[in-house]
Amino acid sequence: MSFEDISRILYTHWIFLILAVYISGGFTYLIYRKLPTYNGKAVKLFALTIVGGLLLFYFVLPVPVEVQDKFIQTVQSFKKDNKAFKDTYIQLTKRKVCRNKYLNAYGYFQLKNSFMKDQDQAFKAQGSLSFSANDQDSKTYKYICE
Repeated sequence: MSFEDISRILYTHWIFLILAVYISGGFTYLIYRKLPTYNGKAVKLFALTIVGGLLLFYFVLPVPVEVQDKFIQTVQSFKKDNKAFKDTYIQLTKRKVCRNKYLNAYGYFQLKNSFMKDQDQAFKAQGSLSFSANDQDSKTYKYICE
């Protein structure tokens, strides 16, 4: 499994990483609690490490450029296929999350929600939506916050 595959999974929906950490952390805690060397301080340290990692992922680490480029390609393809599509919500959210030319996961998921709102607006305007798969595999990637 490559880095690109992992990043596609993590950035598909905001809850995936939290659920994965909750399930794996919960099983680890249950197993560790049954061991004779159970230590309450170690459990607190483990929990703080998990919370710190989640905070890093959602608010500090940048979204990989491959994921950003895929989002841009999806929006452009959708715009090309649907004449009533206006990216109003995307542009408003982009102004809010791209203040410092840096996109974190929290901002990325806000952009995805804005894209869904714009899709709803286009659906209401034209009554149906069409979407063709975008199979461009370019070597030059685009950042959302450029």
